[in-house]
Amino acid sequence: MVSSMTAVAAAVPRILLFLLVAVVSVLYISWDLDRIVAFIKRLLPQSVREYTTALKNGFFKTLLLYLRSYGILMLMTFVLVLVGLFILRAEYAVLLAALIALLDVLPVIGVGTVLVPWSIVSFLMGNTAR
Repeated sequence: MVSSMTAVAAAVPRILLFLLVAVVSVLYISWDLDRIVAFIKRLLPQSVREYTTALKNGFFKTLLLYLRSYGILMLMTFVLVLVGLFILRAEYAVLLAALIALLDVLPVIGVGTVLVPWSIVSFLMGNTAR
């Protein structure tokens, strides 16, 4: 235990130095971002600049549509689970519905990962109505 604590204590200055350099780098790059982008654009041919601009615009448009669709799916899941939890008179129904809707967005974890074990445990504990 002492050796692991020593290793952690020895790693702290390295981590702090890394964070300091990262923060300073981000600040300098963000201050000069317009000049850096302008310099890179001057280096590229016009066709590449047009292509990258179209690619960037298409990427952000697709990203916004993707986030909007996930938001709609989360809202639908939230409402459906909330109605079900209200019918079952579950405690903290709004919080549980929000957490289940958030878990539903994750690729492998979904609504069934929460509700199926919960129903099995409720059944085994004798709460067959739930």
